[in-house]
Amino acid sequence: MRDPGQQFRELLRTEPYLFTGGVYSPLDAQIAEKVGMKSIYLSGYSMALANGWPDMGFLTQTEVTRIGALVASAVEIPVIADADDGYGNALSTIRTVQEYVRSGVAGIHIEDQVFPKRCGHIAGKVIVSQDEAVGKYRAAVDTRNRLNPDFVIIARTDAFGAVGGPTASRPSPSPGPCGSRTPMCRWPSTTPRPSSGTRTRTRSRSRSWASSATSSSSSRSSPLMRACIPCGTRWRSW
Repeated sequence: MRDPGQQFRELLRTEPYLFTGGVYSPLDAQIAEKVGMKSIYLSGYSMALANGWPDMGFLTQTEVTRIGALVASAVEIPVIADADDGYGNALSTIRTVQEYVRSGVAGIHIEDQVFPKRCGHIAGKVIVSQDEAVGKYRAAVDTRNRLNPDFVIIARTDAFGAVGGPTASRPSPSPGPCGSRTPMCRWPSTTPRPSSGTRTRTRSRSRSWASSATSSSSSRSSPLMRACIPCGTRWRSW
């Protein structure tokens, strides 16, 4: 069986647009696979609610990685998991990546909120500084490179919902220093859409990341520009 990270990267290279079925349990994952989904998204929001908790950081790192392992072992298609904010600082993120690599998922996304985080769908989110975000993502990528270079690290920002458009147009986290070229940007439905200029800059930047990621033989990162993760993420309108 091929490495799940390799499977997911191949889908990004070959599919014009990738929809991932949002699940929270092995049974949901098997249903998604049966109806033809080519990849699965393991939502932190869904995992929390399925276990009787709000999406406010109540589930621990070990609990969510255990769920990730159960879901990944139940299907043959790649699973992308929600790793929240890495469950702490850069040191905590190292352990989170280690556990998720061992779980068998194809990759994770890590966001730039302060710890403890808030659900991405509600108000009151606060993000860390760009330097802190870069440090955390660098730790994630370095750990990934040691354990499994094909494991996918997705850099997520909640800046649109936290601080608004102009500030949120920063490349968060900055891809060059930290080694991640897989951006994920979300904003809640209550937040005004970014300006066309912001969308154009982000789209252009993402395409340049995608080009360097797919053309360089030494690069182990890949774009998420064509991947739609159904968690309020609006790549479709970009």
